[in-house]
Amino acid sequence: MTAKEVLFHLGYFPTVAQLAALYQKRLTIETHDHYVKQTYRNRMYIAGPNGKQLLSIPIVHPAKGVKPPTTAIQIDYKDNWQTNHWRSLTAAYSNSPFFEYYRDELEQIYQEKIVNLHNFNLRTYQILFDCLDIPFQPNFSETYQKETDALDLRPMVNARKESMQTPAYHQVFEEKYGFLHNLSAVDLLCNEGPNTTAYLKKIY
Repeated sequence: MTAKEVLFHLGYFPTVAQLAALYQKRLTIETHDHYVKQTYRNRMYIAGPNGKQLLSIPIVHPAKGVKPPTTAIQIDYKDNWQTNHWRSLTAAYSNSPFFEYYRDELEQIYQEKIVNLHNFNLRTYQILFDCLDIPFQPNFSETYQKETDALDLRPMVNARKESMQTPAYHQVFEEKYGFLHNLSAVDLLCNEGPNTTAYLKKIY
């Protein structure tokens, strides 16, 4: 059976639901969309010591009235956000079963100064797929199409509307906060390790 083509937006590491939807599919990344605020394009959520925690990448904001494509958005390195994000991930997952196993792969993205947000996000996907030993060979859209014959998962980038209830797995602070649904796939990876791919098959 030929794998279904999926059209999607890149984000700052995919959510668990996004990763499940992308697993074993033919991937096409949307590269002709306009940047929209409050989406997973520059944010992810993790389960930290104080509950659900937002990690947001600061961007160089475009001039008022200008709507640049996402591929033109640059990351703002004025503040040392990479160190803060890595400290947050370490605080959240240092006691998880598989954090030390994947630590080196995850940490490297916080040691690189990738100027372009699109390229940074692409790198996070490559790292995550490499950790899971899943091939990551996406295509890139040639034009923007409002409608497509592919499985259109572009709406999943909307962080305000996306609220999928994902199956439970063990989380580090679950006894304190209960199970937190559909966080960054980094949460799933650190807690489930090699079992992540089997978990993904439960969703789609």
